[in-house]
Amino acid sequence: MKKGISIKTLRRFIPKGRSMVNYSQEDIDYFADIINGLPRRILGYKTPDALFDHELDLIYLTEAA
Repeated sequence: MKKGISIKTLRRFIPKGRSMVNYSQEDIDYFADIINGLPRRILGYKTPDALFDHELDLIYLTEAA
């Protein structure tokens, strides 16, 4: 499971009472990709993916300078 994806959040895709054992790592990664593509109010309605990419851009720009 990707870091930062909580069990509670995954329950949007895997109903309570259903075991996660029935899902492959590929399935869980797919759910995580969808979740990380959703805008969050706490992030100023930006997506975690977009902010992560922005931070990586800043790191690489700093290294190049």
